[in-house]
Amino acid sequence: MRPSRRRFLGATLVGSAVLAGCSTTPAMPSFAGDALMSSLTSGAGGLSPAQAAGGLGSVMSLAQSRLGGDFSQLARYLPSADKYLQVAKDAGVLKSPITDVAGLNNAFKQLNIDPMQARGLLDATSSYLTKQGGDAGKSLLTRALAI
Repeated sequence: MRPSRRRFLGATLVGSAVLAGCSTTPAMPSFAGDALMSSLTSGAGGLSPAQAAGGLGSVMSLAQSRLGGDFSQLARYLPSADKYLQVAKDAGVLKSPITDVAGLNNAFKQLNIDPMQARGLLDATSSYLTKQGGDAGKSLLTRALAI
């Protein structure tokens, strides 16, 4: 390899390493073993991990606003609720709590989650909460999403 090409290649690699180290994007938390995330990011779900976690965090924000003290019950059925909320905050979707369905739809839009994907996310969340908490789990989500 010619010396000028080596210098260029070396400078490019060093520059890339420096830029990678300067990233301000927070690292995505691990959701290994999270069945809900797995269902949302599989081929059927069609969401990226960031979309799925951010979307779930947005739903959790609405649930916190609407359920008040009962949110802790919902969080028992969904152990990663705090992680989801953090991902949504880190993505800039939760500058303030989501208090209505219009705010939830706006958050989905910011995450590039189309209406069909949003429906799939909500259906998967409802199914998951039903499996974890029976009718009580599903009822909490239904209350949070009521118009």
